[in-house]
Amino acid sequence: MSIPKEPRQLMINLMYLVLTALLALNVSAEILNAFKIVNNSIVKSNENISNKCTTTMQNFAAALDDDKVKANPKKMEKIQSGLDQANKAQEMVKVMQASLDAYIKKIEDAAGGYIEDHGVRKLSKEDDTEGPNRIMIEEKEGMKLKSELEKFKQDLVALLPDSIDADRTKFDKDLPLYIDEYKGEGGSVVDWAYGNFHSVPAIAAITILNKYKNDVQNSESILLDKLYSLAMQEKAAKQLVFDSYAPLVAAESGYVMQGQTYEAKIMLGAFSKNVKNMSVNAGGSSLPVVDGIAIYKANASGLGEKSFSVSVSFDDPNTGKTETYKTEAKYMVGAPAAAVSADKMNVFYIGVDNPVSVSASGVPPSSVNASIAGGGGSMSPGGNKGQYTVRVSTPTPKDAPAFISVSAEVDGKQVNMGKFPFRVRKIPDPVPKVGTKSGGGMKTGEWKGQGGVMAILENFEFDARFDVLSFTLGYTPKRGDYTESVVVGARWGSSQPLIDRAKPGDQYYIDNIKAKGPDGSVRTLPTISFKIM
Repeated sequence: MSIPKEPRQLMINLMYLVLTALLALNVSAEILNAFKIVNNSIVKSNENISNKCTTTMQNFAAALDDDKVKANPKKMEKIQSGLDQANKAQEMVKVMQASLDAYIKKIEDAAGGYIEDHGVRKLSKEDDTEGPNRIMIEEKEGMKLKSELEKFKQDLVALLPDSIDADRTKFDKDLPLYIDEYKGEGGSVVDWAYGNFHSVPAIAAITILNKYKNDVQNSESILLDKLYSLAMQEKAAKQLVFDSYAPLVAAESGYVMQGQTYEAKIMLGAFSKNVKNMSVNAGGSSLPVVDGIAIYKANASGLGEKSFSVSVSFDDPNTGKTETYKTEAKYMVGAPAAAVSADKMNVFYIGVDNPVSVSASGVPPSSVNASIAGGGGSMSPGGNKGQYTVRVSTPTPKDAPAFISVSAEVDGKQVNMGKFPFRVRKIPDPVPKVGTKSGGGMKTGEWKGQGGVMAILENFEFDARFDVLSFTLGYTPKRGDYTESVVVGARWGSSQPLIDRAKPGDQYYIDNIKAKGPDGSVRTLPTISFKIM
């Protein structure tokens, strides 16, 4: 990836890389706001680059109107040829920019469009990650955009005169439009669309697309400068553009628990390590600045929304004056809270493993502890941090449920995160069946092919089974007297001869069915009957 020669473009790329890295963290309001600040800066930069391109085109026109040039037909032809290529470049840029705007519009529409919030125009769902993921990855719009950018770059480089073919490879590498594949963990190649748009919020996806618009316009500017320089046989004037700045506040999280420490990084928008005499004041205190970054820390005391003022001063290299910019940052202090959820049911069942996930907001799973009281319960750690297996043995009444207590280590101290009630219940009774039926008609051959009685748990989420201990088998032939046999176990066993006598019109009754569940209890199941057809 080439390094931009213009400091402003270098700063925009640095901000883009920093904010992309921040997506690996929880997306807080401050991070979303940071993307909006960078996005606005990129949009403003696009306007400035557009103005610069307009100036270069005016220079072409002025050169063609120069009397000295008019007196030199070869010079006139060379400048006109350069202008023709420049016009082609501008048409290509218009098409590419319109395509990028269309992708931006799709992301905006997926995020609910723009709304007015206290007089400020903003996206309805700035933090929406489903829209960018669906549009750019699942619907493959991202790879379509990559192909368009690659073709645009190739066609742009092809506009250089044939006389300098040897420089085209170098010129291609110097363009800021970087569209190579991404490298994942272990150096593996990651899909370009996945690398740019996987799980990013809508405002970040728009910022990324505007960044590519900036790359396209910057590439246009570099090409126009090159064409003008070749036409005039001189180097085009370099312009240093620094016209807008804003303090950038990026916090690890905008939500902290009482007793925790709030920390935020404060840096200058259009970020530069070489900015001269930069000073930062936050919350009424002057902060040390290292490599253009100041760290702000405040103890989170009291509940509710907190705010602090930020002031950044520095020497502007364009004006030679000291400029000062101010903003206000906000964060929320909440009471300690935790969440406990039963992964399969809102109750615990006796005799089976009940998987449970335990978490506490703002606390890593390794620092969270949980225990159970009541219902004869016990908890053991699961395969991953924050996962547990609960075993219970005693049903609980409504007014005395079992409780899971959660605590967490926060800043070296154990904090009580709360108690959470759960009901303890017996596993429901199974349904007795012969084959797949719990009564009704059955054909002679199908009936004789059955091996015995089963006890099936229907519509139950857990892996649990009941074993049939015994039952009474009654047989009434179509013409004859009633006969019954007591069967031990689930199979017909010694009662098989009664089964083999089945003929159409005969009736069988299975009652006094005893079945033992995983909780050790023996249940008496309802009678089922079958008519042979």
